[in-house]
Amino acid sequence: MQKFLKILLISFISIAFVSGTAMALSFSALQTGTKITIPDGFADTTWPGGADLEDNETESPAISGQKWDLEGMYWHSDQTAGEFWFTVIGGFNFYDGESHNSKDYHVGDFFIGGLNSGIYTPSVALDLLRGGDNNLLNGQSGINPVLPDGTFVGYKNTSENPLVTTNPTDIAASAPVERDSGGEAFISGYYWTGEVTGTEFDGDDHYYLRMQFAGDGSGTQLDPNNLPSDILALLGGIENGQAIMHQTLSCGNDVIRGSTVPEPTTIVLLGIGMIGLAGARRRLG
Repeated sequence: MQKFLKILLISFISIAFVSGTAMALSFSALQTGTKITIPDGFADTTWPGGADLEDNETESPAISGQKWDLEGMYWHSDQTAGEFWFTVIGGFNFYDGESHNSKDYHVGDFFIGGLNSGIYTPSVALDLLRGGDNNLLNGQSGINPVLPDGTFVGYKNTSENPLVTTNPTDIAASAPVERDSGGEAFISGYYWTGEVTGTEFDGDDHYYLRMQFAGDGSGTQLDPNNLPSDILALLGGIENGQAIMHQTLSCGNDVIRGSTVPEPTTIVLLGIGMIGLAGARRRLG
């Protein structure tokens, strides 16, 4: 009897664990922060592809469907607590990727940039370190600082070591999609992925990707009372609306963009790039 109860208890724990890892996180529990998505229908001549991007639809001439849809971008900033993170939500399965015509696709890296001579240019790449199949690692059931799905390293563009990015494989309007090489490592962090319920978006299935800054380029933990000057410059650019964030899929089927400036036209009027991060570091230092 005692042996039977022991087996029963182990079975119950195993079922609970499997159920727990498969359980979706609620949108409210995700604590996304402020929605910064650049809305649909914004005709953007500053984008390299020159297309009228619609962030809640796939990009023409890509195939449509919920599983290719990137729908929302959010930013959370609390310097007192040392909490800084981006969250992207969509129908795309960030941790498993998606397949089409016997070909696998994954999410691209996350870029932060500005306008350089009137054209959007990425100056920072959050390079998501992936598993062996180039997808992100297994999704967790919730946000747990002890159990992130993976890590990222943020590289900034410098004149001595420029950031090299790649174009998407299919849809040119979404470029660029991933970091190839170059840049100077100056920030690092963790990412979490999983399914999320109760979002403000249409569609049956939604997933999240959250990227949280945790340290500097050397791996030293961030001290909110003593942030390095280049990280302060990055955060200041994001907070003041001087930055445009974007992420695409490896196929280029969709692109999601964001800015803390409420009116997207203001982005064009600002004409302020973030290519000068290295210069900002020298000035602040």
